[in-house]
Amino acid sequence: MIASDDLPRLKWAISAVVVAAATVAAAWWHLEDQRKQVRSELDLAQRAYRSAHARYVDAQRDEDQIRRVIAHFEDFRGRGVVGPEARLEWVERVRRAREFAALPQLEFEIRPRRPLRSSDARYRLTASTMSVLGELPHEGRLLDFLEQVCEETSALTRVRRCRLARMAAEGNGGHLGFECEIDWITVQPDEENAS
Repeated sequence: MIASDDLPRLKWAISAVVVAAATVAAAWWHLEDQRKQVRSELDLAQRAYRSAHARYVDAQRDEDQIRRVIAHFEDFRGRGVVGPEARLEWVERVRRAREFAALPQLEFEIRPRRPLRSSDARYRLTASTMSVLGELPHEGRLLDFLEQVCEETSALTRVRRCRLARMAAEGNGGHLGFECEIDWITVQPDEENAS
């Protein structure tokens, strides 16, 4: 047991122990604070890395998609789909298709070009609708005709609608009459944005 007269001699030892304990506690608190800071910085760095990696993966995917779109666009440009309409070629295609399908009579009219959808882009999708009227010995000839028309390469063709009707039996042998609307879709550069 420690006697009361030993306390003055132990005061320096007790003070040293208290100072050492306080120093250890301060060092532990300081290290814990630094560990929390480093952990927070590590979390921020890992989040930044994941975000940058996700943007990199998205950029690669976008680059692949852009390359595919550019390849399709260049293919369209090479075929003549981009730029002025090739209406004379379309008329020739319809005449050849009429001959191929052996249609006796055909009337057609091409309406003015119209935009398919509004856009602020440098290029716009446009369509010119062609109305086609004629007679058929049977409906298979209409399919032959449309197949030949849709092979046109200077425009993308879209059959909007076709209507068949049996004609009166007077002098036409029970032929069918048809009326179709075909869109000739092209890509038009926007003159205002092209310059």
